[in-house]
Amino acid sequence: MFGGLRKISTRVAASGLFRLPVFCGLVALSAWLFTGIGWLMWIEFFLSDSLYYREKRAPSGEIVIVQSDEAAVAATGRYPFDRELLAKALVRMDNAGAKRFYLDTLLTHSANRDEDDALESALTKLGPERLALTMARSPSERSIEGKLIIPLPRFGRHATSATLNYAYDPDRRIRNIFPLGTLPAVHAADWLTGRKGVPGIPLQLDFSVDLARIPAFNLLDVAAGKIPDAAFQGKSVIFGVNAYVAGLVVDVPVYKRISRAEFVALAAETRLQPQPLWRLSGVSSFAFLFGIALCVSLLFRNLRPGFVNIAFIAILAGWIGVASGLHQQTGLMVPLLPALAVILIVWQRTFLQTSRLGRTLRQMKQAVVGVDHAALLAAIDAMGEPAMLFDRHARILGSNSAFGHLEKVLSGTKAVDHTLVGTFGADGLAILERLHAAEEAPFALSVGHGAHRQHFDVRIRAIRTPVGIIGVAGFTDVSLARRREAELTTLAFADPLTGLTNRLAFHARLEAASASQAPFAVMLIDLDGFKAVNDGLGHDAGDQLLIGVAGRLRDLMQPQDIAARLGGDEFALIVQVAERTAAVAAAQTVLSAILPPFLIDGREARVGASIGIAMFPADERDGRALLKLADAAMYRAKAIKPAVCLHGDAPLSRGVSEGPTSRPQTAA
Repeated sequence: MFGGLRKISTRVAASGLFRLPVFCGLVALSAWLFTGIGWLMWIEFFLSDSLYYREKRAPSGEIVIVQSDEAAVAATGRYPFDRELLAKALVRMDNAGAKRFYLDTLLTHSANRDEDDALESALTKLGPERLALTMARSPSERSIEGKLIIPLPRFGRHATSATLNYAYDPDRRIRNIFPLGTLPAVHAADWLTGRKGVPGIPLQLDFSVDLARIPAFNLLDVAAGKIPDAAFQGKSVIFGVNAYVAGLVVDVPVYKRISRAEFVALAAETRLQPQPLWRLSGVSSFAFLFGIALCVSLLFRNLRPGFVNIAFIAILAGWIGVASGLHQQTGLMVPLLPALAVILIVWQRTFLQTSRLGRTLRQMKQAVVGVDHAALLAAIDAMGEPAMLFDRHARILGSNSAFGHLEKVLSGTKAVDHTLVGTFGADGLAILERLHAAEEAPFALSVGHGAHRQHFDVRIRAIRTPVGIIGVAGFTDVSLARRREAELTTLAFADPLTGLTNRLAFHARLEAASASQAPFAVMLIDLDGFKAVNDGLGHDAGDQLLIGVAGRLRDLMQPQDIAARLGGDEFALIVQVAERTAAVAAAQTVLSAILPPFLIDGREARVGASIGIAMFPADERDGRALLKLADAAMYRAKAIKPAVCLHGDAPLSRGVSEGPTSRPQTAA
């Protein structure tokens, strides 16, 4: 019996039957590896998006969008929305029979008492069973998790916390929604639809859902009762802000840039679709490509040479149809470009043994099964983006010409050091750690200084060779995207009229200053006589006056101070002073700077100012409470305007020295 087994094994080895699985494995690995780096990955994204989302699907009809847009802001003068208007809209939709409400806006600060009371009343009526408020994490230098951003307690206690966890793909588009992990919230799409996905599995968004057919209404129209009750009866309503600024929009395939509310609606509609979408994992993708390589190889081996080209063309032409049909039947989104690459390589190997690609494949085979890494060097040399090979000892084994230019930028006038640490410094250790941990997720790398600073997404892949593990690092230049992100961030956190810090950014800076424990003063400034200028000379003159006041405030600020416009004719300052006398002196300086006339279109305009001051930490340690004390002090100052009032002291008119400096026993 054993003699028979030896004969069979000898015949199998002599026939070269083992060569085919090895070849198919190399082909699958090569296609999977190199189509996941650089511009080939972008082509795969383009092909997948074009094929799988080309046929539009009708939405379920269970989701409705209500948004506050520029018209609502212009009508109410409130950005991003008027809370009383939102409360009225919620009551109308509730009376119309709406099922659930998801408010995709961070209610993290107070507006005014009337607006907040009206909104809280509407939220109380709905309750956590029918209302969800969004929450998020802010970026933090101290923690990977970041700081948890939640609604004010007076709003949050009436609602369920819900959110979406997503990340951008290398082409700066969002295609998946990931599990929430440690976030103390529910999945927004699950909450809206009452359905749950498979735990731990990302939700692949379905961009074939026709977004234009999802009912969307303006907040003004809803609050005014212009929308029929039938539009909301039994529906889940998503409220959001339709403004194209950072944090309020997301970039997605097909639709490119959409509002967060529309994105949440797409996620909910995806959950409601009868056929969920799914992609193959890394191992499954390799097995799938291996199967294609094996099937095509066996087919070509059993065809006459004259029919191989015909079969190759037929397979290429039919592959897209097969992938589309498979997607429609099962929801599976198979890799397109890697499969095409596998078919092309198998055909090239079968029919064009003497071609350049055939020689490259033989070199790759030698590198993987026992010669050297020359094939990998040849492969990365053909890439347009910077790429390099390195080993577990942090030595750079080779690179392409694009990486050579990057290496010169990194080394500057120094001699080129062909090690990760010598080339990248501390980032070199991070690259090496990614190799040891087999971590393939891209990480950010910045090189250069000033206007010449470049930003890259670095992706590491570990390749097993006879001489050990070799790392392949691909560098994707994302400098333009980072610059655009920085510009959008500036637009989101700066007042568009004066260029000062806006309300949202001021509150964030105030919280950060409070956390630092260093003493400072908060000053609230309300202009006296601004309405008369605005009514008498016109709104353009009012804007010019506000710009002039902002300029004078900016000239007084030290680098560590903060000047902000909170809205209308109200300004706020954070001044780094420790003593109460110094704070009053600084406020008197601000008042003196505002009082001189402003020349507007050849005419003089004068305004006064009432300034309220509160000290950290002497008066209050909480930033928001400190702001309330400064606000109360400002209203006391209005009694003898123009004047300055320090919390706990009597108002001081211009030129009057400060009174007692001891901490008061009662609040202002």
